[in-house]
Amino acid sequence: FTNHPTQPMSLPPDIREQLPSNLRDKNVYLEKMPDELLDETWERFRAAVEPLRAAGKLGAVFFQFPPWFLPSSRSLAYVEQVQERMFGLQIAVEFRKPEWLDARHRDGTLAFLRSRDIPYVAVDVPEGHHTSMPSVHDVTSSKLAVVRFHGRNHDTWDLKGVPPNVRFRYDYSDTELTEWVPRIKEMERSASRVHALMNNNYSNYSVKNAQQLQRLLEASHS
Repeated sequence: FTNHPTQPMSLPPDIREQLPSNLRDKNVYLEKMPDELLDETWERFRAAVEPLRAAGKLGAVFFQFPPWFLPSSRSLAYVEQVQERMFGLQIAVEFRKPEWLDARHRDGTLAFLRSRDIPYVAVDVPEGHHTSMPSVHDVTSSKLAVVRFHGRNHDTWDLKGVPPNVRFRYDYSDTELTEWVPRIKEMERSASRVHALMNNNYSNYSVKNAQQLQRLLEASHS
């Protein structure tokens, strides 16, 4: 649903069997998926997250769009379609193409998300790479703001083919996390809730850093 390639074996068996023969032995992209199968896959995805929603455990359904998802009217129309497909559920959006927030596109991107009450997912990443998203933590939904910590591992950020636990292997220091305390407090003034997500999924780094950030935020409110 985010334009990332999908391996046919990861699809439900009955969906996989209905794929055209030329799609069964290679990665499937959204635009190649037959409409009726795409509709069915969306319905099953909604059904899969419904128990979380019913139990009050679903904060938002997170859509991270890849670097080849470029800023354009067509892309914005697809984000609208995603929101419509997930009607009744909160979504949040992260872009991985820096141009979404360059001087030409930033205002339009944020205005679009605000007009649809879709949270923009702010990110903490290694700065200075051509793939690094700008440091923007604007709130685009009064309901929810989100910040996602990817680590600051400069050595692995742009490496191709490395597993996620290597690319995102980074243990934040208190000093680095403290940088986000005033930003998160600023976000709290514009959104009912703020979610901070740790994506530095190596060893226990994400859990440890989440606890550090929680402690720092609690100390700032005391």
